Amino acid sequence: MGQDPQVAAANITSTKNGKRPESMTTEPWRSLVFQLIDTLNEKETPRIAATDYCASLSTSHSLLYQHSVKTISAYGIQESKAKDILLLKQAQDSMSCCLNTMSQRTCTDFHEMGQSSLIEAAKEFATIPGFEDHPCYSILDKYLPRLKKEQSVEKFGRFLVVQRGKLNEPAVDLDALPPELEVEDKVLDILIKLGEQMLEATKVIKKELSDEFGDVSDSGRKCDLVFRFSGIEVSNIEFKRAETSARDLAVQSSKNVRLARCIQESHVKLGMSKASVLMGDVAGFIGAFYQLKYMGDITIAGTTASSTAQLPRSRGALLAFMQDKSLAMLFNYVRKVMSLEEMKEMMSTQEARRDSSPSPTPRPRK
Repeated sequence: MGQDPQVAAANITSTKNGKRPESMTTEPWRSLVFQLIDTLNEKETPRIAATDYCASLSTSHSLLYQHSVKTISAYGIQESKAKDILLLKQAQDSMSCCLNTMSQRTCTDFHEMGQSSLIEAAKEFATIPGFEDHPCYSILDKYLPRLKKEQSVEKFGRFLVVQRGKLNEPAVDLDALPPELEVEDKVLDILIKLGEQMLEATKVIKKELSDEFGDVSDSGRKCDLVFRFSGIEVSNIEFKRAETSARDLAVQSSKNVRLARCIQESHVKLGMSKASVLMGDVAGFIGAFYQLKYMGDITIAGTTASSTAQLPRSRGALLAFMQDKSLAMLFNYVRKVMSLEEMKEMMSTQEARRDSSPSPTPRPRK
């Protein structure tokens, strides 16, 4: 992708001090960054036409540039008390060289530019085949009749505890359960915890992911979960309250997309040629997974599946949870994030190079 960007330019979060940053990227993005800063500071500056510089850009970069100019300009002409910061966030997405297909306005603008096929291709490219499929379906079907029979989640939970004990009893002298029983044990464990903490369902998922990774941080950036491999960030999940407005969720989603771009670029700098980043957003009891992935000379952001994950908070919701695709997507998120073959191979290569490098000869003392 050449000199990239725009990633630095897209991470401007506060420029109310009126100061312009030093040169951080190439034209035309540098001038566009300055226009964004001046727009935030409500300065009267000459507007950059959407067609300026386009001849020097690739087709896809030109489209992202035009979208950025359009949204910055739309923000600039709004009344001070009615300005919608989401416009600038969406401009920053495009300025980070990312086509965010989860943004309704971005999709609308690209449709108006005659790029409907590009939007649809990007959405399809972001989808992960089989993300809604998992062996847990047959296990859930096995226990679903019991939940339908029981009117109490508490009784259903006690039943699952007994069943889990029976499942583990034959393997009590083994180091681990046989593979065919391991998935069922994990499913029962999740259902038991959901029953115990029905009113705090997000904590269940958080604990399960923590158990899987063993290295989960609740600090740092404003995201609830950060996943690392050997100190390198690989993914995160953002949790928001159920009452968060749709606009605030869209603003946060845009921020998360740019955070994922930074993670993606850090992976590229480490030598990962096919770096893609899987992320998650949870609002209340509804979660969605999406990924950032290179498509040609740009990055695209899009959901990994057409479904969302529903986290249960009542017996009825638990019944639905056991019949929809939520648990399958949660399992596949964990599996996908943990399948870091390219990163592991890259780190092994770097370690091998360090081991084979000759140690520096100490200088003799005078």
